[in-house]
Amino acid sequence: MLTRIILRLSRLLILVLMLLVLGIRILALGLPSGEQVTYVANDTNSMIRTGVYMHDLQRNVSALVYQDSRILRGMEWSPNGQYLLIVSQRTQLKLLDMSRGGRIVQSWDSFGRQFVIVFVGWLENTGNFLFTLVNSDTQETQLMELDILTGEWTELDLPDVTARHWYGIGDDILYFLNPGQNQLARLDMTSGQITTIYEWDRADASYQWFRISPDGSRFIVSAVQIDTVFGNVDLLLLNLESGTTDNLTQSRREVDGASTWANNGDIIAFPSYDLSNDDINFYQLNPSTGKRQFLLSKSQPPYFSVRFLEFSRDDQQLMFLEDHDEFMRICIMVITNSASLSCPISHDFISSLAWRPE
Repeated sequence: MLTRIILRLSRLLILVLMLLVLGIRILALGLPSGEQVTYVANDTNSMIRTGVYMHDLQRNVSALVYQDSRILRGMEWSPNGQYLLIVSQRTQLKLLDMSRGGRIVQSWDSFGRQFVIVFVGWLENTGNFLFTLVNSDTQETQLMELDILTGEWTELDLPDVTARHWYGIGDDILYFLNPGQNQLARLDMTSGQITTIYEWDRADASYQWFRISPDGSRFIVSAVQIDTVFGNVDLLLLNLESGTTDNLTQSRREVDGASTWANNGDIIAFPSYDLSNDDINFYQLNPSTGKRQFLLSKSQPPYFSVRFLEFSRDDQQLMFLEDHDEFMRICIMVITNSASLSCPISHDFISSLAWRPE
């Protein structure tokens, strides 16, 4: 008798939890998209909290919209905001249709245990997405294009590249950076032609990542100085039309972090680590004039860095991830004459975050 009662109570509890998750999911999907932050959280002490969340900034409420028993490594929104691509365990892709309550409509394996997924990105014209597979033994990279409607995938030709490359997509052009050769190249997805568009001759720096301006005409490239104790990072502006580069942030006293473009294309933002007092300073910079505007300063505790810096669509807010030694926090900076900062979200590990598209 007691066993039956416990069994019924267990079933009732499971039903209540399922209804609660469903209600939270419906609530999250009904929020105005301009007020939502999407993020992937993995908590080592509780798999119940591992999944994809949406956070309503106005109400300061996070809702779990997808839960997984495996570690989630990243995500990418489709340009129209209908689909959300999830990378699970670096070996599996899952496509969620957010217009249907986050239902899984496609999933793919990484075609072999020795391959891991290191990059995903959407092609706006076709609606397909690209992803790269890296052989963990040989470090060789394969580029795949996948049709989300048919589930068919095609391997695309790439030059001799390794996992150290960084990628970016603009107007169905795939850009990639080769840190070893200090080259920035492009792959035309229509013709299949690969072209080197710029090559740096500095032997004292390694070029690690880049960000494309909204109009596709300019790049912000990080140059890590390999001959300095702290590995100072300069942010370089590359203009494709003129073929020139300008050092925007040259400073021996600061280590400049990852930058991001405003959606209007007129401003970039970046954190700068002040080596004299261990503070992190946030700046806006006009790449055309070189004028720098201070936003705010934040004390830097040990083992702390800033990642995933992104402007909101109206360019009035900056979102970034505080990476601490034992936990991570998502922070939102409101950009006004006196910028304000709040950090409403905290988890053991946050692998990805983004503003939800309209």
